[in-house]
Amino acid sequence: MIPGALTEESPLRDDPVEGDDKRSVEQVLMGQTDLPSTILRLPMVYGPGDQQHRMYDVLRRIQDSRQTILLEESLAVAILPRGYVENVAAAIALAVTDVRAVGRVYNIAETDPVTEEQWVRQIGGACDWHGSIHRLSMDRLPEHLQHGLRTEQSIEMGSTRIRAELGYCEPVPRPEAIRRTVEWELENPPSPLPPPIDYSSEELAMDTE
Repeated sequence: MIPGALTEESPLRDDPVEGDDKRSVEQVLMGQTDLPSTILRLPMVYGPGDQQHRMYDVLRRIQDSRQTILLEESLAVAILPRGYVENVAAAIALAVTDVRAVGRVYNIAETDPVTEEQWVRQIGGACDWHGSIHRLSMDRLPEHLQHGLRTEQSIEMGSTRIRAELGYCEPVPRPEAIRRTVEWELENPPSPLPPPIDYSSEELAMDTE
């Protein structure tokens, strides 16, 4: 168990994102006596087929031969739960086919989550990129890097329960998962392609720090 990680018993947020009230759905499902249910709380899923192309922004910077990647300082140290698509699918299949999962709630997340900066470095490592990562405060970042996320607190999910009760473990280790995802992203860029990155504003932000 990761110290301080959210467990299945941790309080759920009272202010769900608009259109994404999973809490109410969970309550309805678990209240059904005639419909056996299992709740799986998934991480951010990455891998081949990712319609959000979560790796692409980092990858195109590497492809553009950028030697420095900018990150907002609080985001750089934030930990967000992630899971490779095949690993998440394995967890889902396990929960669906094991009667012990009925009526249970399971977090699905990696046991060794990394910060955003470490995540970028791991993607870079898969591409043989050896550049640097530069942190800047939000007020100094160019507009296109002002993410608007709330990163004051990391979101670390503990997944001890599904491992202990159902014997779950990831079939694909993270280095291989990242390698496969990088390969897929490069072969399947978003369509339409996003506009070119304004690197001049990023360089100016670093120069005037």
